[in-house]
Amino acid sequence: MTQNAAVQIATAYFEAWTSKNVDKAAEFLTEDVVITAPNGTFKGHDGFHAFMDGFVKMLTGVSDFTIFGDDTIAVAWYDTHLQPVPSLVAGERVTVTDGKISRIDITFDQMPLAQAFGGAAPAHDARDATS
Repeated sequence: MTQNAAVQIATAYFEAWTSKNVDKAAEFLTEDVVITAPNGTFKGHDGFHAFMDGFVKMLTGVSDFTIFGDDTIAVAWYDTHLQPVPSLVAGERVTVTDGKISRIDITFDQMPLAQAFGGAAPAHDARDATS
């Protein structure tokens, strides 16, 4: 079975960030990428790094990764494992334009993070987690 373009690009992007290679993950993004998540909207490569750099410091693994889509949209569902919380289920809708990711819409339950950080779910870089 062949994968559609958005699925291939999104899978490569996920493989990069889940291996904590944020710079490699950014190579799959347009310069004006927009990322929406429960903790904010992040724009461009600077916004991507603001969102992702601190997050991958907390990352201990990803499991149960599932992805499907067509040539322009991919949807991924996975279980993220972080230092402050053992399991955080997330879903992402990834939009691909001209061979690069132009938009990522992320959803995840903020409650485990809110509880881990004392009541309010912070931006990913609010705590300096070490690898």
